[in-house]
Amino acid sequence: MTTKLKSANALVSFCMVLLFLIACGMLSHPNTASEIPTECGNKRIAFTSTRDGNPEIYVMKSDGSEVTRLTNNTFYDGEPAWSPDGTQIVFTSERDGNYEIYMMNSDGSAQTRLTNRPTNDGDAEWAPDGMRIAFASVDEENSDIFIINSDGSGEIRLTNNPGFDGGPVWSPDGENIAFNSDKDGNPEIYVVSLDGAMQRRLTDNNFSEGALSWSSFNDRITFSSRREEHLEIYVMNSD
Repeated sequence: MTTKLKSANALVSFCMVLLFLIACGMLSHPNTASEIPTECGNKRIAFTSTRDGNPEIYVMKSDGSEVTRLTNNTFYDGEPAWSPDGTQIVFTSERDGNYEIYMMNSDGSAQTRLTNRPTNDGDAEWAPDGMRIAFASVDEENSDIFIINSDGSGEIRLTNNPGFDGGPVWSPDGENIAFNSDKDGNPEIYVVSLDGAMQRRLTDNNFSEGALSWSSFNDRITFSSRREEHLEIYVMNSD
C-alpha cells in the first residue's frame, strides 16, 4: 500500500538524474552542479562546491563552521558518501580521464581509486556494515548496478538490463539494494538481491519515480513520484 506523505519541490537526486541523462544520450559529460550534502553520525557534512572554481569535495560541521577542502585538482570531484563509521568518504572523480569511484580518509588523505573501467562510474553508496560499496556504471547505451568490496576487489554485476539502472540504495539489513530503472518503459522502483538473481518491481504505473530512501526498520521505502502532476513524496512497504 502506498501513502502520500507531503508535497515537495522538484528535488531529484543529482546522481540519479545525471546518470539518467547520460544513459539517454542527453549528456555526454556530467556538468557542474550542487549536490545535497550527506551527513555522518560525527556531525560533519560532506558536500560538493564550486566555490574555488571547479567541483571539489569539502566537509564542515553541521552548524556550517570549519569548512575544509578535501580534494584539490582541476577535474570533477563529487558525490561524497560517508562510511558508516565516519572514517572514510567514497566519491566520484574524473581526475584519471573518466568518472570512477575513489575513496579517501575523512581528512582527505589516502585518496585511492577503487574502480578502473572504460565506462563512467558514480552514485556510490556504502553497505551498512561498511564492507561493500554499490555503484552505477554508465556507458553510451545503458547503466547498470554493481557492488565491490571496500578495497575495490570482488566486483559483482547485479543488473544487466537495457536502459537505465541507477540510484542504488542499500536496505538497512544489507541484504538487498533498491534502485531506479526504466527497463520496462519508464522510471520505476525495483529491489535486487546481492547476487543479482532476484529482481522485484515495487512500483508499476506510467509516471517517473525515484529518489529512494529505506526506513531504518527495513520495512518501508520513501520515494518521489510525478503520479499526481507535480513531484510528490510517497512511502510504501518494502515488499
